[in-house]
Amino acid sequence: MLDLGSFAVDLITAYSKRDDLKKTYADLRKQIDTAKPRPSKPVKTGRTHALKRQVGRAEVDEIVAKYESGISTNQLMAEHHLAKRTIAALLKANGVTMRRQGLTDQDIDHAAILYEEGWSLAWIAANRFDGISPTTVSRALRRKGIQLRGRG
Repeated sequence: MLDLGSFAVDLITAYSKRDDLKKTYADLRKQIDTAKPRPSKPVKTGRTHALKRQVGRAEVDEIVAKYESGISTNQLMAEHHLAKRTIAALLKANGVTMRRQGLTDQDIDHAAILYEEGWSLAWIAANRFDGISPTTVSRALRRKGIQLRGRG
């Protein structure tokens, strides 16, 4: 097999009128010849995305029972490591009527006071309204006419 690198260096060496280039190319050829080969790219093993897991009958029954006892879908998501839409689909498939978990007027007033004191929507949702998302708090405050701060 023809080594193009050596061939090019030989051509330059033979036909170049510049002695400095001849030496430079000869030195480069020597470095290439003595260099260690590059390691090949590592072969990817395993999966690059999360596995979709099967939810067993016992776990579904547990999710349904917890939801019917008053636990929120957000809490069920965290406990069972499932997406909210998966929790909702399991509940719906098992004939469970989804409840609206909005905030009461008293809750909204309390959230407004906390927000105006400088607390974040995420903090209010996590620390004052267990199982309510920051988005729910945000929507409730907007409906009440509260101007929300920008991010950051």
